[in-house]
Amino acid sequence: MKIISIVTAYDGDRTLTINPPLELKVTRNVDDEYLEAEDKEFNLLCYGLTMEELRESIEEDLFFLWDCYAQDDPANLSLVAQELREFLLSRMKVTPDV
Repeated sequence: MKIISIVTAYDGDRTLTINPPLELKVTRNVDDEYLEAEDKEFNLLCYGLTMEELRESIEEDLFFLWDCYAQDDPANLSLVAQELREFLLSRMKVTPDV
C-alpha cells in the first residue's frame, strides 16, 4: 500500500501548508484504471493516472476547498460547510508567494 503525504502545496501564487501533514492511502479504483486517494475529514476524493497526477489533483482540490470554504463568510455556509471551514482553518495556512 502506498501513502501520499502532503505538507505543502503550491498554485503559482500561494503556498498552502498543512499541519499535521495530510496522509492519504493510495488505492486503485474498481476498474484498476486510476489511482485514488480519499480523506473524509478534508472531504477529498481524488484521482490520477500516475502518482504525480494524483498529487496535482489533491493539491488543486485543497486550494479549491480553501478558496470556497475557508475564505467564505460562515453566514454564507450551511452548518456542515461551517464545520468543514473550521476544520480547514485549524489544519491549513495559505501564504502568498513573493
